[in-house]
Amino acid sequence: MASPVYIWYTKEVFYWRSLAATLWSVICLPFLIFLMSLLLSISLASPLLWISGALAGLLSIRFLFTLMTFKIAVITVTWFSLPYLTVKQEISTSHLSSILSLFRWSRLPLLVICLLNGALCAWSVTSFTGSDLTDFVSTQEYEKTVLNESSLFIISCGMFTGFCYYCQFFIRQDFYLSFPCIQRRKVFQVRSEMRTMAERIAWQTLHVIKYYYILYFLFGSVPRTWICTSFGISDDTDLYPLDSLIGLMNLSLLWKSYLVSFVLTFVLSFTLALTRIFQTEQLEFPVTTVMEQSDEKTLPDALVCSYSPLLQHLAFYDLACLGKFVSPRLQELLSLSQPGGHPKIWMSVSQSALSAIQELANQVKEENWSIMSKVPISHHSSHRNWAANGNGHMTYGSAGDRLDSSLTYRGEGNPDFHSVREEPEKPGIMAQLSNRMSSLPILSHLVTQSQDSSNRQLFVSCQKQIWAVESLSHITVRAYTEDRYGIVQASLPIIFMSLLELHESIEKHFKLSASPRRSNGSVHSSTDCVIRYKLQSVLKSSLYRMVNTYKSHLEDIKLRPDEIKKLTSFIQYTL
Repeated sequence: MASPVYIWYTKEVFYWRSLAATLWSVICLPFLIFLMSLLLSISLASPLLWISGALAGLLSIRFLFTLMTFKIAVITVTWFSLPYLTVKQEISTSHLSSILSLFRWSRLPLLVICLLNGALCAWSVTSFTGSDLTDFVSTQEYEKTVLNESSLFIISCGMFTGFCYYCQFFIRQDFYLSFPCIQRRKVFQVRSEMRTMAERIAWQTLHVIKYYYILYFLFGSVPRTWICTSFGISDDTDLYPLDSLIGLMNLSLLWKSYLVSFVLTFVLSFTLALTRIFQTEQLEFPVTTVMEQSDEKTLPDALVCSYSPLLQHLAFYDLACLGKFVSPRLQELLSLSQPGGHPKIWMSVSQSALSAIQELANQVKEENWSIMSKVPISHHSSHRNWAANGNGHMTYGSAGDRLDSSLTYRGEGNPDFHSVREEPEKPGIMAQLSNRMSSLPILSHLVTQSQDSSNRQLFVSCQKQIWAVESLSHITVRAYTEDRYGIVQASLPIIFMSLLELHESIEKHFKLSASPRRSNGSVHSSTDCVIRYKLQSVLKSSLYRMVNTYKSHLEDIKLRPDEIKKLTSFIQYTL
């Protein structure tokens, strides 16, 4: 059964934040659709007529219909994407597994929604782009119905754009909710992302149109022939087919296809960015409560909630902010519960943070043992056998050497053990075929497994541990002057021991594994490769901070000799 804090968060926080992000995107849609209609009907020869005509079309039925279709697309795609939002990145072992993950059964509904909404939005755009795209079919003389291939081209472009958005949503891991380093107002976050997003989508749309033109040139006759055959429609013989070189040289059609693809991708990406900003906003949990209805919606309850990783991350993020900044909630955290006068709140919170740190430390230790077990062991000495030579003297040789000795019995019932050798088993036909196929450059690129996939998987979700380390270090430092009852000082040995254990395991892991180098901030740098070094630097700075605060009282803290030895480098630096 789900915990009360999870039910409260899902109903009153998660869906309301998603709804707010969707509503703000819908509010911005009229401006984006007007800008698209303005660019679709661009006319530099008569700019006044061009702008006045675009303004006059704001209240037209075609504009309102297009606006309604884009609103439907934003709402449906966003709400079908909500179940895939997560705080943990997916690490694929190979390129082939990353491609196959697009077609999981659980993800196919979103694929269908993206395809249908892409086609619907493109079809609505054709209603006010001009007379050549308004109708899907047209009637010529003798009541002959012909297909308007330009309209089919735009609709297919919208469907292809929806498919590309779906692929990038999972391949680029746009479903990953990354928390900002500094919490700012939402309007500043949106403003900082707008420009980079527009530039990225503008360049990305060029590649989408490039691949769409190639596909339509190769297979464009397939949907055209199927539609004409199924509905009894004829081709327009007066125009060149669009799957030919001359037909694809229509610059007006290229411009309209680019705008449709750009606006559709930008609207969906903008809504997703708003959802990410709203969902990663700091949520302050009550430390204690006097209301019986809110007893199980406090910070200690959210820290141990495993039903929603996003909720747990928000709780650890709130704990890190609580310890870092001056807040009256810290006194609530360091207070004694009544009756009894026990530090139940601090014990619950510190236990959750220490459990998260210990969990990662155990995982790193297991990975270190796994790496060391794979290291080949060099044998400096091999098994030797004593044998006699022809003169009766004993000779010392290895077991692999041929032993020619008069003392060796070579009877009929005892064959020479060197003549008995096991023939290697020949691989089967399927194995030979698989080896030959994997030797091809393209297939080997797809099926080759990443060497550091297990290493990346180890630290892919360590953001929670980073906040746990930061919160414990800041709270212990502030408790030096603000802890009136000394409840944090009683936990100092276990806090020092946990941080030292994790620090030692990570340092050993970096020496054993071939970890990738630090990122230079390039566009292609992976977040999961950066976060491990962030954890390392946070651990060091936290230990330095705590040692610098309690350096004159370390002898009074009940630490083992080996732990004090590990702290020597930190103590010498602070001195």
